[in-house]
Amino acid sequence: MNKIFAMSFVVLMLAIAVPAYAKTRALLDVRVSAASSVSSSQKPHRDLACMQVAVEKRENAIIALFDTFQVAGRSALVARRDDLNKAWAITNSKDRNKAVKEVWKAFDFRYNKARKEFRDAKGIVWHQFRVEADKCKVTSGELKYEQQDMDS
Repeated sequence: MNKIFAMSFVVLMLAIAVPAYAKTRALLDVRVSAASSVSSSQKPHRDLACMQVAVEKRENAIIALFDTFQVAGRSALVARRDDLNKAWAITNSKDRNKAVKEVWKAFDFRYNKARKEFRDAKGIVWHQFRVEADKCKVTSGELKYEQQDMDS
């Protein structure tokens, strides 16, 4: 008796569950096919004018940073030239060697500081560009040639 009751219960549950599952599965299939037809027929909206603005803004910022770096580098070189000239005027060799060493140390500090500031600012510019490029909805495949390197 218990076996018959259990079998009847299982059959009843399957009779309810299978059609419900089939209907749910059919709805899911319709949704999936509708979504794939929309995604294949409609590309994501890319704002190419937005990208042009973002690229121009990035490039102008890098040019300005490079100009600033050149001024700082030139300033370090001019100071080195003038300070070395003064150091080589010292007649005592011990004092002269110490002065020359200090001039080169000061130059290295100034020049390396300018390089670090350039690199750090350039990283900020590139980060801002990536943020703006995301807003333009351009795919990463399209951005693969927009890469930060040593010269930019």
